[in-house]
Amino acid sequence: MHVLWSSTTPPAPPRPTPARTIPVRKLALAGVAVAVGLAARQDPELTSQLLLGLVTFTALDRLDAAIR
Repeated sequence: MHVLWSSTTPPAPPRPTPARTIPVRKLALAGVAVAVGLAARQDPELTSQLLLGLVTFTALDRLDAAIR
């Protein structure tokens, strides 16, 4: 009787838990929020443009995430 080669692989060691990090997108949005806040003190028109850019970026980012 022929015996087929059988090997058992040991279970993989547990992966180390990564340190809790802040995603880059959240940091970018926080930076934009600070910029909008600072601009609001100086120029209302610039503030509206920054807010429109933030809304557009967020919408495109969510659309991109939904497609993937």
